[in-house]
Amino acid sequence: IPENLALRLREVRARVQERGGDTIGALDTLGGILESTDPESLSWQTARLSMADIHQREDRQDLAETLIQPLLEQSIEDRIRARALLIYGRILESLGNNPKAIEQYRDLLELKDVEPETKEETRVSLARILLELGEEDEAFALANLPPFALEQARLGEARSLLDGGKAQRALEIY
Repeated sequence: IPENLALRLREVRARVQERGGDTIGALDTLGGILESTDPESLSWQTARLSMADIHQREDRQDLAETLIQPLLEQSIEDRIRARALLIYGRILESLGNNPKAIEQYRDLLELKDVEPETKEETRVSLARILLELGEEDEAFALANLPPFALEQARLGEARSLLDGGKAQRALEIY
């Protein structure tokens, strides 16, 4: 099998493992991709991004941040930088650093070549934080925010309140 095809197959395997819930297997496969590719390559960058995303979602913020930092320090294409900023924003949110998370989300929204889904996720995350901080006007002022996105942000705020034991305030939002 040609080397580039073998690499693509490993990338597909990691995606299938992750989607199938085998995050340990996915991390192992992605780690192998990191070891066998150049840090300047798109394969290395996306493998690192996927590893950071898995760790962030599984509440291993320190590992996720360690994986994401080199991507943020590199000169990489906007599409990859956008996902890195989104994941880093989520890491910062999890660590309670909302001002820095807001900064990452705003930086992402200024990038040009970004997948629409990434921008949408970012707008919702930014609106949710702004609502949590009581900045309703600023949340509403997010230009080209789809009508349902603010509702999603409010539901996210309600979930955060529920998780924090503030059921009455969450009920007011519902």
